[in-house]
Order: sequence, then C-alpha cells, then structure tokens
Amino acid sequence: MPNKTFRFFHHFAPLAITLLPLLGWAQSDPMVQQARQMIAAGESQKAFDLLTGSELEKAGDPDYDLLLGIAANEAGNHSRAIFALQRVLAVQPDNPRAKAEMGRALFAVGDIVAARKLLLEVKAQGAPDAVLANINKLLQATELIESETRSSWGGFVEAGAGYDTNANSATAYSSIYVPAYGPSAPVTLYPSGIKIGGAFASLLASVSGRHMIDPRWSLFGTLNVGGQAYNGSANQFDNSQIGLNAGVGYRVERNEFLFSALAINSMLKSESIRQQTGLAAEWIYRADAFSQWGFYGQASRLGYPQQSIRDVDRYVIGTSYARQLSSGLQYSAGAYLGEEDERNASVPFLGHRLAGVRAGFTQPVSASTSVFVQAAYEKRRFSGVDPQFLVTREDWQGNLNLGLVWFPVKAWRITPQLLFTRTDSNIVINEYQRTVFSLTARYQF
Repeated sequence: MPNKTFRFFHHFAPLAITLLPLLGWAQSDPMVQQARQMIAAGESQKAFDLLTGSELEKAGDPDYDLLLGIAANEAGNHSRAIFALQRVLAVQPDNPRAKAEMGRALFAVGDIVAARKLLLEVKAQGAPDAVLANINKLLQATELIESETRSSWGGFVEAGAGYDTNANSATAYSSIYVPAYGPSAPVTLYPSGIKIGGAFASLLASVSGRHMIDPRWSLFGTLNVGGQAYNGSANQFDNSQIGLNAGVGYRVERNEFLFSALAINSMLKSESIRQQTGLAAEWIYRADAFSQWGFYGQASRLGYPQQSIRDVDRYVIGTSYARQLSSGLQYSAGAYLGEEDERNASVPFLGHRLAGVRAGFTQPVSASTSVFVQAAYEKRRFSGVDPQFLVTREDWQGNLNLGLVWFPVKAWRITPQLLFTRTDSNIVINEYQRTVFSLTARYQF
C-alpha cells in the first residue's frame, strides 16, 4: 500500500517541522498571538480555523501568512499552506521558516524535487545544530523517495509451512441430490471431490525491476515462481505456478500510468490446469504524500488445457484507495466489477458476472512488528441454467485474513497468518469452507 513517500513523510515530517526557531513571532496582532498559542498547545486545527476567518482581510501580511501556513501544515491542509507561504516568500524570499514550511508542504503533496531545493537553501543559509539535524533527516527522506525514479531491481525468497483444512476447495458433503436425475437416491461424489485437509510446505521466489528510460518513462517487470506440497491424501493437490508481468510506465506530476502484459501458468502436479494471458492498464493518482487512488482494467483469456470447454475471456475494472495516518495506521479499500465470458456458446452456464469489495488495515504495534486484517467479498451470477441442477448458479464468497508481520533483522520478515474462506451457493456442490494457517519467512534482496 503506501509507497516510500508515505512512510518517510510520517517518520520525518514531525521532526522537520520542529525546524525552526529561525524567526521571531509578531507581537502586535492579538489574533496571531492566540493562534500561535493554540499551535504550541497542539490545537493546530483550531488555529487554522481562527486564522482562515480573516484571510481576505489579512492576506499579504507576512506574519499572518506565515502562521496560517504553519497552522495549515500542522492541520494536514498542505494545499492551503502552499498558497499562504507563497505570499510570504513573495515579499520575504529569504525567510528561512517560510522556506522550511514550504518544503514540508511540497513534500506532503508529492513535489519532492521542489521540496528538496528549498530545504537545501535553508541549510545553506545556516541553522542551529538541532534544526540542521532535522533538515538533514528530511533531505535523506527526499533522496530515498527520488530513488524511486531511478532504475532498480530486487526480489525475495519465501518459505513457509502450515495446515489447510480444505486443500481442494470442495464441499464437505459425500453425496448430493442432482435434480436432473429426478427424485432418486443421492449421487455419491468421488473422494477427490470431497473436502480434504492436510499440512503443507510452500516456496515462493520473486524478482522485479524497473528501468528508467527518462524521468517519466520506464520499463518494468516481475517474475514469480512458487508452489505448495501437501502431505497424506492431500498430496494429489500439490500445485505450482509461474507468472510474468511486464510493461511500460509513464509518470507526470502526481499521476502514474502503467500498461502491462501478463502470462500465468498454473499446474496441478506436473500438468498445466489453467493458463492466463492478457493486458492490464492502471492509473495511480497520489493525492498527497500519504494517500492515493488507483483505477485499473484488465482483459485476459483463461484457458484450461485439460477441459477446453471451460475457456473464458475475463474482463475486470476496479478502483482502490489507500491512506496512511500519522499514527502509522495504513488502510485501504477497493471495489471491482467484471465478467467471464464463455468462449463456447453451448455452455452459457460456465460464464458469469462478478462484483466484489476489499478492505484492510495494517497497524504498527512496535518498531519491528505490525498486525493486519484484510477482508473481501465477491458475488458471482452465472449466465445460464445449469443442466444438472436446473437453476442459474449464484455464489457468494467471503474471505478474512488475520496476521502479523515481524522484522527480526534487516531483510528478513516473519509472517504468521490465518485465512478464513466461506463460499455459499444455490448449488450445494459449490459450497465450501476453508481455513488455512501458515507461517512464512521471507528474505528480501
């Protein structure tokens, strides 16, 4: 979720803003003095509200505008801070406090280059050691964020183990009634079609990179290879997957546009059971340094080599929002719509429309540990009457994922988590419940 900009802003901004007993405060205006006291008492929103009531009258007074900019920054209204501080710098271009606050505001809205320029100017003007240390920390943050615009690559290797109560995502019933066969005895299911649980081990490796053509255009790609191996009777569901995603990106101001192609091959044992190829497009809008919107679309083909009658064309569009609060809490939410259009017109009951929502949050509980909760819900309505069960199929699926992330040492991450899945359907054979506990260790390079 949040990118480096989010993390560095909330780590360094409070330090950067201690910046600066560099100027005295105006003593003549009682309202300015009252607002100053409010800021000192931690009531920045009240100070901002007090000052904005007189903006039409007092705009252009550098003492008033400077305090308005500080209050707006403290209250999180960085766009208003920029307007007020521009007025200060128009009449006092060397005002170090105004430059520092403007650097803070520009950093918050994502203009890292301009923020860095102003902070370097403040540093060159000279400042007390404590102030200089804070400026240096914020400059380090801008340097790390600017590194996102440089060519880079990295990856991870992750090993895990756990227990899956339903490795084949199957019903718990051993026999069911099939309406197409009439009111006869129930049909007994094959053992492989009934819920089977088992312990498993997993391994996943991922490598990704970005090559910057110029400050706006880039090429990127990610390769993932992984799999799971079960014990006991569940070992018939050993699976693996290899996926490649590659494309081109374009950045301008707060916007980033990504266009990519993808190819994924899923295997059961050593046989390919599903192949997905397609195209995707995404627009990311970073509203400020701690929130972003995403809009995406994907068109792909799902092919089933062992059952080609199931082949479909899949289309999905969606949106997402992510934000990080000053407390460190990160949260996100999203929604999407889509369709799987059957390629064989004789089996309309295999295609469906889908709609879903997702939400989650991550909360740091210490310097090295965070807890997370993720939830998702999807509804699927199929396109034709099922010839065996004589109804139009509808499914409702919910997922809940709980866990924590622990960073014991640099480059290592340990994640215990618990995943609950429940699928309800008006066709009983498609109903199932699944609980997966896993413990993974990841090394990042």
